[in-house]
Amino acid sequence: MEGKVPIEIRRERAAKLIEIQKEITASILAEEIAREPERVVLFETYSNGTAHGHTDSFLEVSAPAPYDLHGERVKVKLIGSENGVCFGEIAKSDIPAAKKMRKSGLVSGFRTCN
Repeated sequence: MEGKVPIEIRRERAAKLIEIQKEITASILAEEIAREPERVVLFETYSNGTAHGHTDSFLEVSAPAPYDLHGERVKVKLIGSENGVCFGEIAKSDIPAAKKMRKSGLVSGFRTCN
């Protein structure tokens, strides 16, 4: 086909666009973390001591957790991001209280940090 861009140039352009997108994503996440570092996260999965979930604005978040928080809404302090995923810390004082409340049946699926 005449006028078709050679494959090498297409790959080079695609790689440049991917790098630009990564920079944009990192910038947006840094702004979001600076604007509101504490977010409520709905945790969806757990593996190797880390809980993974999303905020109400669909930011992907990972945080170390002592047990599976699947289905729990927990306030997390976001401290950074890498490869499009935010990472943060759950208040240690919050975890035992939430577990106790969940067992008692008083609260289902919602916790906040002290």
